[in-house]
Amino acid sequence: MGMRRWCESDMDVAREAWEDNALEIAQKLLFDMRGKYWESLKKIALLEATVSKGWKTKLTKKDLALAAKEDSIRNFGCKFSITHCLWVETSIFPLREPPPRIDLSSKERWLSPLSIQDGIKAELFQFIPPADHNMMAHKNFGSHFVKGVNNVRAKMLSDVKSCAAAIFGLDAKFFIRGYAWDTEPSCKSLLLNPQGQYTKFAPILFPRPDHLLRDQFLKTAKLIYILKASLFGQSSLAANAVPTQKTKAKIWELRAVTPGLIAAAAIVAIFVLSSDKELVEVGNKSRIPYKDYHNYYRQSLLTGGAWADRVFTFFNNSLFSTSSAATLLDSDSTLLGDLTSGPRDSWEEMFEHAMETGAELPELNMIQTSSVGPVIKASSSAPGPQSISAAMQGLALAEHLPPAAVNEDVEAEPVAPVAAQKPKPKPKPRRKGKAAAADSNISEDQAPANVEPEVSSLVVSGSGVRRGQSKTTK
Repeated sequence: MGMRRWCESDMDVAREAWEDNALEIAQKLLFDMRGKYWESLKKIALLEATVSKGWKTKLTKKDLALAAKEDSIRNFGCKFSITHCLWVETSIFPLREPPPRIDLSSKERWLSPLSIQDGIKAELFQFIPPADHNMMAHKNFGSHFVKGVNNVRAKMLSDVKSCAAAIFGLDAKFFIRGYAWDTEPSCKSLLLNPQGQYTKFAPILFPRPDHLLRDQFLKTAKLIYILKASLFGQSSLAANAVPTQKTKAKIWELRAVTPGLIAAAAIVAIFVLSSDKELVEVGNKSRIPYKDYHNYYRQSLLTGGAWADRVFTFFNNSLFSTSSAATLLDSDSTLLGDLTSGPRDSWEEMFEHAMETGAELPELNMIQTSSVGPVIKASSSAPGPQSISAAMQGLALAEHLPPAAVNEDVEAEPVAPVAAQKPKPKPKPRRKGKAAAADSNISEDQAPANVEPEVSSLVVSGSGVRRGQSKTTK
């Protein structure tokens, strides 16, 4: 009898496994069929539009394939922008095989604008699936791809700005549209070097803006919060956040950070605290060279050796690891020194030299911000194309998220979620009639002798009784 029950139980388990496998296969076939169905609808719509316009030229298979995959191409642009490069120029398209032969991890890739462009082309051939490489040669591929690049940049800025007060731990009024937050000392001190200049080594990119450690560059919880808001949604910053299914991280199947992700977070952090209204290659007001900064961060992370590995570990443990443990600080972290006595424009060069060579420098003083506006060495190049003007006009302030309380003195502590804000108590309803007068008299009797109590009085008018406020004098 026992053997029979055991056999029946084993058969039930095998049957359930077979049913699950069959269901998975059926769902996959249904998903593929649905995708082909939508592609067919797009091709039909394109053919109908061509006939209605009276075009005599015939559509090629490549035209139809491109029209069917417009959404996929835009999605490629969105993902590539965040994970690789925030700016992609339309002029590099169309792309034809073979891809440029260039070592993407070498410093030579960043020597000239041409080598940087070749690096982006090589990355695109690695990023786009081989089955879609032929579409990159189409004349309209670039416009669809760059549209996705611009859209995701605007969406990332919108997500971060709506909860900027919580991310940066600053007053919420700084991020209301029209407020000149760039004049606030608390904002300026997070962006300027000791000489009052904008720098790619902005203090906001360090755990302790007043105590800069070379090995801690980019290893700050504020960048973690920026990527959380962008990849997992703004609700992920709350302490009681519930994981959701439709996030960029899950849709794009992101399982680890990339140099482009970290560089994008750094650029967004600087931009949100700056005086610029649009994130273009060179800031319209501040003249911050955002694209050059972005390239430098990517180059440093791709060629930074052990320091870059520790930065990747810090971000991966905070964003994608199942545990909440963060990377420990090395005991031999070198403090960057007091550079205020050097030439006015040499601070960033000395800092960059310290990053590359590991040179030890004396202690750095607190950055002093003056009432005079910041000055930088302006680039002679004109600003890049504006792409997100509409998105930057709508600053929505997330009042449900309080400032983030992050202890960044010790990196070993986990990145704490932003605590949820307690709801405000509801005001007590006003009482009417005799009850209000009675309450008023009670409060008058209980008031201190040296305070003039405020009482409610009824004033008789021709149309009835109206309520007024008067103060009694003793």
